[in-house]
Amino acid sequence: MSDQEGRDARDRLEHLLRQQVAVVLVRPQQPGNVGAAARAMKNMGLRRLVIVAPPAFDVDRARWMAPGAHDLLDGARYVATVAAAVADCHRVVATTARGRHWQWPSTDAEGLARQIVERAAGPAGSAGPAGSAGPA
Repeated sequence: MSDQEGRDARDRLEHLLRQQVAVVLVRPQQPGNVGAAARAMKNMGLRRLVIVAPPAFDVDRARWMAPGAHDLLDGARYVATVAAAVADCHRVVATTARGRHWQWPSTDAEGLARQIVERAAGPAGSAGPAGSAGPA
């Protein structure tokens, strides 16, 4: 495989992953956080935003933190459960900034990226409600 063919293959894989990755926000407490997540997604080329059971969610307030990403907020899928949010996903990854002592497998961002590229099967990211460690 030539260098150009390798770059083309990598570009196709990146495009495919960007189309398949779903970012799932679980019971987001602040609309601004949803808007900030949408903006970050837009910056990375991600398109699938799923919001689980948002309490009293105000999409207009989320827009304040999402310049250039209103289309992601408008196209977001709202569901009642985490199970519904990830029903079409082949691999689910939960993240947290808080230390936990669970027996779940863990990895760093580089290791996760390597696993996703190796499996390339529709991963999803999930962020749990404030004060938790992932989906509830």
